[in-house]
Amino acid sequence: MKYRSLWKPLDRAELPLLEYVRRVRRMGAADRAAGAIPHAAEHGLVWYLIAGLAAWRDERRREQWVAAAGKVALIYGINTLLKLVARRQRPPIAELGTPTALSFPSSHAATSFAAARLYGDLVPAARPLLLVAATGVSSTRLHFMVHYPSDIVAGALLGDATARLLSPQQQEKLR
Repeated sequence: MKYRSLWKPLDRAELPLLEYVRRVRRMGAADRAAGAIPHAAEHGLVWYLIAGLAAWRDERRREQWVAAAGKVALIYGINTLLKLVARRQRPPIAELGTPTALSFPSSHAATSFAAARLYGDLVPAARPLLLVAATGVSSTRLHFMVHYPSDIVAGALLGDATARLLSPQQQEKLR
């Protein structure tokens, strides 16, 4: 229970934004189709698929793609541990079912921004597209009100910062 009281002031501050999103959005066919995005990105799955396809097609960097996907999985694990420590509950107006009731930080944002950073290091020309995709995946969490905005920001920062630390370029600097 102490965790609930810890998060309560921030929840109260952010809930009006989620209620505003619920009032102004339109749930047309495109919005309903967008519901497939969070399911495809659950646990980082879409990012592992992208790395797998890239590893299959890019023989020269196959090991790097596999390593990058492994780092995304590691970041997902770190994010999950943080959720277990933080114990923040999802917004009471969440509109999608989720594997857990824990909200902070967003795993979708963490894995998406980690993948954008790590895969963008392998293909720099694709980095802008990867960042747009990461932002799109993360924004569905707000659209369907399964995260508070701070959950998404924290997940994005965690994913990007940890990916930077794990990047081969950073590892070289540390040697």
